[in-house]
Amino acid sequence: WVAVGCSSDPQSAGAKGAPNSAPVSGPFAAPLAVFSENCTMCHGAGGSKGGINLASAESVLMGGMRGAIVVPGDPASSILIQAMRGQNGRKQMPMGRPKLTDDKIAVVEQWIKDGAKP
Repeated sequence: WVAVGCSSDPQSAGAKGAPNSAPVSGPFAAPLAVFSENCTMCHGAGGSKGGINLASAESVLMGGMRGAIVVPGDPASSILIQAMRGQNGRKQMPMGRPKLTDDKIAVVEQWIKDGAKP
């Protein structure tokens, strides 16, 4: 995961997903709010660093250039959570920005624990 050269403007690089997209409801709504606020400026529809796009549940589950980043049902084994926490030798994400609060990470962990459903 490399975040060099990312815009700090959350409105650029697809921060809210595709333009004119319908609001997301269901299990992915809460994680999407975390990603939209903190991640999609580098890992969104318009700027998927490392091939990782966090703008939709489907794209999160597709993973990145190095493979899967989520293990449904197992947040501790999910590279996404390891990167958000800076664990297991992973660079802490979002890179160059303050660490996410435990509450925000817990939202994503719960989504993964519940099966990472759209």
